[in-house]
Amino acid sequence: ELKNAGEGMVQIYRMGSPIGVAVGYGIYINEKPYGHLGNKESIRIPLPYGTYKFHFTCGMTRKCEDITITLSPENPNAYIKARIKAGFWTNKIIPALVSKDEMPEL
Repeated sequence: ELKNAGEGMVQIYRMGSPIGVAVGYGIYINEKPYGHLGNKESIRIPLPYGTYKFHFTCGMTRKCEDITITLSPENPNAYIKARIKAGFWTNKIIPALVSKDEMPEL
């Protein structure tokens, strides 16, 4: 948990999956690339209060159910679990907002 004034935190956990295991998830915040996350890895990203759209990619998989989060003094922290869902024609990344209790320890 971050205690800096006007700053929140988003923690992202990539759930383990044999699909795309060797490829990092690309993380995009408000359309800008942020980096990659390996299989079963977590990251904490400090962000100023505001609204952010998160998009994830995995290799050639660009389909993602984007998730929007608003960080504020009342809601300074958000937790996302991302997983890849195998599809008949294409795979899709499905992020979900969860509680802190549902996240693995860092």
